[in-house]
Amino acid sequence: MKFAIACALAVGSAVAQKTTTNDCFAQEGATLKEECSSLFYNICESYILDADSSCNVMTYSDSMLSWFSSDIYVVNWYFIEGIEPSEEEETEETAEEDFANTEFDEFGNPIEPEEEVYNPCALDSEIPTQYKKDTRMQLYSGLCGFKYQITNTAQNATYTFEVLRDGAAALTTSAALAIAAAALF
Repeated sequence: MKFAIACALAVGSAVAQKTTTNDCFAQEGATLKEECSSLFYNICESYILDADSSCNVMTYSDSMLSWFSSDIYVVNWYFIEGIEPSEEEETEETAEEDFANTEFDEFGNPIEPEEEVYNPCALDSEIPTQYKKDTRMQLYSGLCGFKYQITNTAQNATYTFEVLRDGAAALTTSAALAIAAAALF
């Protein structure tokens, strides 16, 4: 009985989470305050989150978020390595379907459809996980990124949060150091 109630509450809270398309890095819903420093991360940025607003942060490296207000609520999604789309063999049937769906310009020339851009990262689940302040999110085999949604629930107050992350250079440097250390032993 308790398990059923807990499941219902979990589903209800996941459904109640409204999502946003605001991008913190593009300063939509938040403003870059200053660059900060960190002992463990190469990139540290401090943002001011607008009152009753939210924005998203996407990272493709190890990362962590930090804040000091109980009015800030953060959820996150995991991105996993996607499966590369396979090439379909063209049969007479698919060729006829392609021709039937072809659009033509004003001179009767066929318009080539735009190819879909392959994104190697795919969303693991539509349901976010509640993020706890100062939790170190680390990439491991199969993971390729994290998406955070930061929400300010205060109606009249702005609050500051920090995004700490490594860049691609840090990942290659770490790999090079690990290889060098392994070669020494």
